[in-house]
Amino acid sequence: MCPSYIPACSLCLFPPLLLLFGQHCLAARPLLVFLIDGFRYDYMDDLHALPGFRELVDNGVKVDYMTPDFPSLSYPNYYSLMTGRHCDVHQMTGNYMWDEASKKEFLIGINPDSRLPLWWNGSEPLWVTLQKLGKKVFMYYWPGCEVEILGVRPSFCEEYIYNPSEKNLTDSIENALSVLSYGR
Repeated sequence: MCPSYIPACSLCLFPPLLLLFGQHCLAARPLLVFLIDGFRYDYMDDLHALPGFRELVDNGVKVDYMTPDFPSLSYPNYYSLMTGRHCDVHQMTGNYMWDEASKKEFLIGINPDSRLPLWWNGSEPLWVTLQKLGKKVFMYYWPGCEVEILGVRPSFCEEYIYNPSEKNLTDSIENALSVLSYGR
């Protein structure tokens, strides 16, 4: 029997991003997705220096390329991946945005106004859908997990850190893998 949680974890690895979804269940295998910002496709060709990546590629799936949504900026594309919608629909159109009506600004990961739902409520991201389905969602360093989106927050959110330390990353990876392995 499957427990009612799906750990959804991501880690900002300055600048890479790790997104981890899984279900602790005999019928389903965990899914680990690396969304690595600014990591050119052919960097994976020389994996001898990255044995962990080599193992993931050898035992998993690797996409050859990703065509970015327009604009080809980080936040709009992260949100496109999480909502399944294009920027013109989900309304996350830049790493920096200004809202004339409220006089508020969105600035990638660093100002409190970026956490206002007005920037995020254009579409429903995957973690909101999972929470609505009664699943527990655990997120690590995913931008926006600390925001109440469409009235919903994940079960657990390790807030995004612009420049995490190696210890931040190691601890979060261990916590995320623990959630996948044992559940919470």
